[in-house]
Amino acid sequence: TRTFVPARRPPSLCSAADNRNQLFRDRYNLIKYRLGRDERFRDAMEVERRGLLRASGADPSLVLTPVEGLLGNPGRKLTYGFLTRLEEDRFFLEDPHRNIPLNLDRAHSIGGYIMEESFVLAEGEVHNGVLHVGALSLPPAESCANCPREPNLFGAKVSKADRELMRELDARCPAHMRGIFVVCSEVHLDREETFCRLHNLCKGFVISGGIPTGFILMGNFSSQPFFRTAACVRAYRGGFEKLRELMQAFPQLTENTRWIIVPGPSDPGCDVLPRPPLAEYLTDYLRMHFPDSVEMATNPCRVRHFHREIVVFRQNLHRLLHRFALFANLDPGAKDKDRHMEVVRTLADSGHVCPVPLKVRSVVWDFDYTLALYPMPHTVLLGDMTSPFQTTYEGTLFCNTGQFTRDGVFFLYRPGHASGEMDESFVSDEDIDMDTLHE
Repeated sequence: TRTFVPARRPPSLCSAADNRNQLFRDRYNLIKYRLGRDERFRDAMEVERRGLLRASGADPSLVLTPVEGLLGNPGRKLTYGFLTRLEEDRFFLEDPHRNIPLNLDRAHSIGGYIMEESFVLAEGEVHNGVLHVGALSLPPAESCANCPREPNLFGAKVSKADRELMRELDARCPAHMRGIFVVCSEVHLDREETFCRLHNLCKGFVISGGIPTGFILMGNFSSQPFFRTAACVRAYRGGFEKLRELMQAFPQLTENTRWIIVPGPSDPGCDVLPRPPLAEYLTDYLRMHFPDSVEMATNPCRVRHFHREIVVFRQNLHRLLHRFALFANLDPGAKDKDRHMEVVRTLADSGHVCPVPLKVRSVVWDFDYTLALYPMPHTVLLGDMTSPFQTTYEGTLFCNTGQFTRDGVFFLYRPGHASGEMDESFVSDEDIDMDTLHE
């Protein structure tokens, strides 16, 4: 049994060096807590104490041996730990008490992208103080329905009673009245075709009378690299000035609709995760005119709609995960569907939206908890430059929105839809008929 306790001090951007180690300890403990809730796994000490049989006997559970219990313990073992490179060209498996060198010559990966600094399950046998690994896998994710919601790790100060009330209200509300979210990524505000598409999209919603609950716009918001020059600042500010003019032309879409602006990896700002909202001096045109309608969000950000929990993240994950993976799970000719599922499985099983080494994607140590995917949310909205897709994994809907400016693709997310799926749609830069979107 594990107990969650409040942090001793508030998080800081300038934290002590030990907080980097605490980041990994927190990730380790959260996944270990998840494994402890999984009936398929048992701790070796519990097995010995209760006299339970091994997995090959009557008890079908898998026995997890801690790293410190591997030495002097013959036979194939299953252990859990942190995959790290403590020496050049040599990997180790580490837990809070001990580490052990690994031989990965004959190891193969069982699903998901495994990288340095991944938390893995390793099966193998120890010879001469070295764990010869036969198989590596990411710890299996816990389904969204089974994840505990207490304590509230998702964020937003909502009590258990409030969540139950929101669940009851959601159940009573007719499906067509539970709202619609319009989700799109790579919304380049320096391109004319972007505003043609946005204008046609907004016009279609107004004509059809189906006013969305929210627009979730993910960056990058410029097709050109941003440099700290007066010309770049003027051009970037000009894009949000045009967006303000567009929103003013459709007052119906600003009175009861939230516009959530999520910065992309190439937008101006500190290049660490979580990325802060876009600076006020770049977006003040929008903020001043629509203070109650526009939400300048972080990346990633979290949205709660009734009792449903939604995570939004803009990052080119396919490229990062494929580039830094230690094992090639898929053939070069693998289908896009299989590649998408590998990415989804990696995020869910790792319990993290960006499980790449810190040297690849920097993280503010004290704010790493904002990147966690535990408990599993109901929906994860990804902004990746690869082709659009949606899939369900362990009860969580994962969706990649594609590129709005280039392809005109966007998704309609109906939280109350019976199928629990999203509708992929396209809008041209010429004209659009929205009647089919609300059938």
